[in-house]
Amino acid sequence: MPPPLHPSSFILALLVAALALPHRALAGGFSMPDLGVRRSGMLANTANPDDPTAVFHNAAGLSEQALSGTQVYAAFTGALPRMFVRLYDSQGTVIGGPTGSYSPTLSFAASPFVALATDRPAEWVGVKGLAAGLAFYVPNAMGAWLPSCDDVPLEQSCDAPTRFHMVQGYTIAGFGTGALSWRINDFVTVGASASMVYARMYQDKVLSALAMIDPDSRFNPDADRKDEGRQVLTASGWAPSFAGSLLLHVPGGLTIGLVADTQSTFDLTGTVSIDAKATGVAKQTVGHHTDLGIPWDLKVGLNWEPPFLRGLHLAADFRHWHYSSFQDQTTAFDEPVTMLGGKTKLVSHLGYVDSKNVAVGASYRVNERWEIMAGGQNDWSPVPEGQGLHTVSNLSADLWGVCAGVLYLPSDRTRLGIAVLHNWFAVVDQKTSSASPPENFRFDGHNWEFIVEGGHAF
Repeated sequence: MPPPLHPSSFILALLVAALALPHRALAGGFSMPDLGVRRSGMLANTANPDDPTAVFHNAAGLSEQALSGTQVYAAFTGALPRMFVRLYDSQGTVIGGPTGSYSPTLSFAASPFVALATDRPAEWVGVKGLAAGLAFYVPNAMGAWLPSCDDVPLEQSCDAPTRFHMVQGYTIAGFGTGALSWRINDFVTVGASASMVYARMYQDKVLSALAMIDPDSRFNPDADRKDEGRQVLTASGWAPSFAGSLLLHVPGGLTIGLVADTQSTFDLTGTVSIDAKATGVAKQTVGHHTDLGIPWDLKVGLNWEPPFLRGLHLAADFRHWHYSSFQDQTTAFDEPVTMLGGKTKLVSHLGYVDSKNVAVGASYRVNERWEIMAGGQNDWSPVPEGQGLHTVSNLSADLWGVCAGVLYLPSDRTRLGIAVLHNWFAVVDQKTSSASPPENFRFDGHNWEFIVEGGHAF
């Protein structure tokens, strides 16, 4: 058996693991940028943002809406994720529990979007082609509850080894965005947007000196639980975000869309509450400041309407997130932490690489009332393989997906839509974790997303 862990080393290891907040929670694989049926039904809409979600996808599209006038619009994306985790013991044996894997007892993901978009500024200021939009939306509201032993008496067996990595956690990021666009002529439209972003995170997990000294004890349902403690982390903060966009109409039915988003940096504040019973150190609650960033990203899109087949649109999108600028994360405590020998700062290694997404889609206007669409995507995670950087509490994996959607215009003033998207996650097979206890595991899963929208113009 390994030698006992010194209490201060035990606490330090716990804090380093606890304070590695999920960087990617605000973009890429953990967020749901599938806002609106045009995006969700085709997955490629950068060059054809014809509904008020253009405030988010490409602000230049506000001057090229399908409905003219002033629009009131709402959309909702709900997801049903299914995740399966199998842990490795010290001998490399896969442990999956009685059902073969450990899955959340409850998980959720939702993205509401409400907006007001209008082309009336062109009349108000006398500039032809001017339009504006205001939107409030949540591209990231996700959470999960993993099996725990909270309701199991100490004298009874409990098989829930994932509790040492996470019991429950959620991430919420809400945006308030204002946008302007100007159709300069028949060939060029420009747009710009400014947002304030609010992020909030919560994480709760079990602390155990036994699980750190002997990680395989996690898989013993009869292991002594009387000395298990708890760690609860909260963090929240605000940051601005800006974007510039462009639509270029080329003869022959081709439209090119370009969007560039600036990097945003949060100074998240909150508390870390640590109850590590086995160390004999009293429970502590300390305030912290933790840096968290949304990387700059670039989107390029194509939309082609073949002149020989009116009503058909063929589209492709490419998106790049510059995550490689985030290699470390720093947490500064509001006061010296006694359990860390007076330390006031911790640095966690992230080691991210750039993330990409490629999507293709097609739509066909059956008649003046109905439009059908479909698409597919491939998304690459910023967490590199083979470096032991994946965590159970912040799962990130490459994915691919397919979608389909329908738009219905009951009148020239109203638009309704519905879409469905299915994503499959690539298998994560990690055996090189340096965390304590080690997060060596095998993960796979998939999710369904369902999207509805409605808009009316006055």
